[in-house]
Amino acid sequence: MLRKILIFDLDGTLINSKKSIINSFNYAFKKNNIRKINERYFKKNASKGSLFFIKNNLNKKNIIYLQKINEDFLRIYNKLCINNITCRIGVKWFLNKYKKKYTFVICTNKSSYYTNKILNKLNIKKYFYKIYGSDFSKFKKPSKKLFLKIKNDLNQNKKMIFIGDSEVDYNFARYSSNNFILIKGGYTLINPKKITLKYNMNNFYELKNILDLFKF
Repeated sequence: MLRKILIFDLDGTLINSKKSIINSFNYAFKKNNIRKINERYFKKNASKGSLFFIKNNLNKKNIIYLQKINEDFLRIYNKLCINNITCRIGVKWFLNKYKKKYTFVICTNKSSYYTNKILNKLNIKKYFYKIYGSDFSKFKKPSKKLFLKIKNDLNQNKKMIFIGDSEVDYNFARYSSNNFILIKGGYTLINPKKITLKYNMNNFYELKNILDLFKF
């Protein structure tokens, strides 16, 4: 039986990565004569995947170039995904201090390939028991089917606590009895109070005190 399980989102939760993602999109868009995106556009759509970003930014007459532009984006993102990234405040401290108390898991709509590359760059991959990327299942957050598949894979009947930065993560956590902690300042335009009024934090130094409020 695993210890208490904490499931983390990646982008905007464990790491600051918006600059590397936005720069990669804009490189591909500039190459294909498409308008660039800004931070607001990124935050509005952060969890929806590259194809959505591109399709939503294309004129209908250019939709035939969707796959080519996505390939351009992935090519440059493969190089830039480890640039301009940092852990959010207190992440390394928390993971190291409480690695024997909790089992750490990541669930992200980013592919496992990029996730592992980023975690290795930041030297925190060693702390995570499992990484569930977009290639783990055809279902993505906030799908209940993804939640059940992860629960089955972990062979876990106990409640799990989810830590994320957006309404997508919150909706995903609802399948586990609303065991959700919001980290503020992530990748969403939604006011934190409209996501959850229960548990939220500004950084990972605050996480342990919040976890002590959960009984599971």
